[in-house]
Amino acid sequence: YADDLELMDWLETAIWPTEAKLNDEYVRYGTQLGIAEMLRSGTTTFSDMYFFMNTTAEVVKETGIRAVLSRGLA
Repeated sequence: YADDLELMDWLETAIWPTEAKLNDEYVRYGTQLGIAEMLRSGTTTFSDMYFFMNTTAEVVKETGIRAVLSRGLA
């Protein structure tokens, strides 16, 4: 998992290229899965500060879980 890379190398070769491929659909499905796992394990509130916050907020509203959301800054 790139534990042999310096931070900037890891960001430039692994993280940023992956983030560039994200879209609302991926975030919606990922958020739904994450919330389902949280609810199943008894988590009632979470905090998130990333991209596509409108999509995340929609899923939070649909599921009824509590969340503290903010937009990611670049």
